[in-house]
Amino acid sequence: EQEDLLRKALTIYESEANVDEASADKDGFGKILGNLAVVLAQRGALDEAEQMLRRTLAHFEEALGSEHPRTLMALGSVGTVLSMKGDYAEAEPLCHRALEAKERVLGPEHPGTLRTIASLAVLLREKGDYAAAEPLCRRALEARERLLGPEHPDTLLSVSYLGDLLKDQGDYAAAGSLYWRDLEARERVRGPEHPRTLESVNKLAVLLYSEGDYAAAEPLFRRALEARERVLGPEHPDTLATLLNLTELLAKAGRADESAALRKEYVARMAAKEALTHNNHPPV
Repeated sequence: EQEDLLRKALTIYESEANVDEASADKDGFGKILGNLAVVLAQRGALDEAEQMLRRTLAHFEEALGSEHPRTLMALGSVGTVLSMKGDYAEAEPLCHRALEAKERVLGPEHPGTLRTIASLAVLLREKGDYAAAEPLCRRALEARERLLGPEHPDTLLSVSYLGDLLKDQGDYAAAGSLYWRDLEARERVRGPEHPRTLESVNKLAVLLYSEGDYAAAEPLFRRALEARERVLGPEHPDTLATLLNLTELLAKAGRADESAALRKEYVARMAAKEALTHNNHPPV
């Protein structure tokens, strides 16, 4: 629904611009392009999101200049979606360019600058450059703690990102401390069944499972699964991911019958999801 509304608004703006280029709301037009790109990226349409973001970037460069904050935000967003696609070679120089310009134009601790630092750190972590990623993660976290407070959502994202990085490097003890901090804060700030809180529950469970601590991981997986079934639905991708995680844990713990029963449930839900998708998109 949101995507449809944005597409209709985009068509209206494009029509107005064709009729009267001088009076067209160029800033509003760029915002619609950017918002539509975000919606597309969230539903996984990364190729179309990239095209929309490149169009947004070109629009703002022409209308506002190459170092206007909106232009720099669009530049960073292009880098982020390229990173999501795994195109690190093209994404990294764009993120560096966006960061350097934001530090110069907005300042080194502006929220927009810190977002780009965090995005670049995630990119570097995903490509395996942990040595370059860690100081950026810590810089973003330290600044956000000081400027926004220890339980601001952006601060907690940085806590989680640093935990991910340390986990990837095998420092499970340090990662676990950060994951627990993130979870406890989210429970206080968001509530125990907010999707972000449940993401933290599941992330901690995965860490404990990776360490072989099945007894500690199982109740967290079950908590995440039961809440996600209520909050998101039984066939939501996050619910299915947790169901599969629990299935694999039970198999590793030697509880083959329980694991087989859950795997059967997982297969049935996947089939139901695929059937629903097919029915919602009938052949033309």
